[in-house]
Amino acid sequence: MAQITKRAIADSFLHQLESKPMQKITITNIADDCGINRMTFYYYFQDVYDLLRWVIREQVENTFRESDRPWEESFLLLCRNAVERKSVVLNMFRSVRMDRIQNDFNGLIYEYLISWINRVYGDTGMPKEDREAVARFYMHAIVGMELDWIEDGMKESPETLVRRISILMEDRMSQTVNSFRQAGVGDRKEV
Repeated sequence: MAQITKRAIADSFLHQLESKPMQKITITNIADDCGINRMTFYYYFQDVYDLLRWVIREQVENTFRESDRPWEESFLLLCRNAVERKSVVLNMFRSVRMDRIQNDFNGLIYEYLISWINRVYGDTGMPKEDREAVARFYMHAIVGMELDWIEDGMKESPETLVRRISILMEDRMSQTVNSFRQAGVGDRKEV
């Protein structure tokens, strides 16, 4: 029952985001639309921004849940979902300080990338700190390009965006991992 109510709150929020910016959506609007009282909203979320973070996390986690899928397919699916709900995404991104969304999005993409690096490269003698540095580097590249794409109104197709990122990253991730392994960066003591 709790997940049904939480999902109903999120669906109401997304429905309202189709036609108005986030700052115009109140907890009362959401509660009335769902047929719940305001306290029920607060049982699940601290405020509308907490709800936004949950919606973003839910979308990203559902998209990247298939861990065996190549990263390009997962990212393409995420971008296609954004285009399907373009008005929602644009209203969300234009209504909120970008650093709030970027921090949440960074964390989710980082979690996916570190998991992917560990799965693909496994225990290759590369220290954990180096794997984390590689994941952070590519996280910033991917998230930065996607946020630029959204800020530009998602004019180019998701396929074009993902293909560009793929070309930029093609073979470079494995080269980066090999370079870190050979250099043993994480093994060296700071001077």
